[in-house]
Parts: sequence; structure tokens; C-alpha cells
Amino acid sequence: MDILAQQIVAMCAAEDWTEDALFHSVRRAYPYRNLERQAFDEIVEMLSEGIASQRGRYAATCIATV
Repeated sequence: MDILAQQIVAMCAAEDWTEDALFHSVRRAYPYRNLERQAFDEIVEMLSEGIASQRGRYAATCIATV
């Protein structure tokens, strides 16, 4: 899932995506062909809210929601 999170960040850095379009694009890649939407949503949530630490939250990426 770490690699997928990195790929999502890279994809969002290159262009704007809706969550649905991003999910469908990711699912076309062979390693993620069986990715469940819940797992994808959890990764997107972690990326959009940042990672909590004792020092606060770390930076996040943006994904448009429709």
C-alpha cells in the first residue's frame, strides 16, 4: 500500500483527479486489479488528512471530490 500511496501522490501532482477516476485508473494496473474501494479510500483519506504524529500532522495531497 505504500507504493500505491506514492503512486497516487505522483498522479495527483501531475493532474487533477476525481476520486472515482483515480480509483478506476489505479485498478487498471495489474498489481491493483483486485484493490477494494475501501482500501483505496483509506489511503486517500490518509493522504488528504496527513499523518498524525506527536509534532502534529504532516503534509497531504489534494484530490477533488465530486
